[in-house]
Amino acid sequence: MRKNGLQTALLSAGLLIPGPRDHWTQRASSVRPVTLRTEYLVDPLAIDTRIPRLSWIIDAGTARGVTQSAYEIEVASTPAGLAADKADLWHSGKTASNHQNQIEYQGAQLTSRQQAFWKVRLWDQTGAPSGWSKPATWSMGFLENRRPK
Repeated sequence: MRKNGLQTALLSAGLLIPGPRDHWTQRASSVRPVTLRTEYLVDPLAIDTRIPRLSWIIDAGTARGVTQSAYEIEVASTPAGLAADKADLWHSGKTASNHQNQIEYQGAQLTSRQQAFWKVRLWDQTGAPSGWSKPATWSMGFLENRRPK
């Protein structure tokens, strides 16, 4: 396969690597999202807000000057659904943003005692994607006040 100017520039910058049969693929980022939190807690058991806020920490290893340019969040109602990339509660799509704190959940309405499973992946400042994070979870508490009759 003949390389065009853009491929040559990206290859020399280390952003492209040759793949099988001369297909060119984007290099994976060395950053990864870790310590996923919902409402400031790791895997909380009973949150009482209808719109949870999600956060994570960027682990860049020993690299310096690494920043996040985008993220993607998937939220599913079961661990199996999340593992199969079946985000039945919310899929943010790739979102251009360097924010990693207090990202508001924007999916299906959550109900009392519902459990949600989520993961995130990032893109670094060069546009290289990370792998998916390890799964995290949260559970909803009671959202409605019910008084006995």
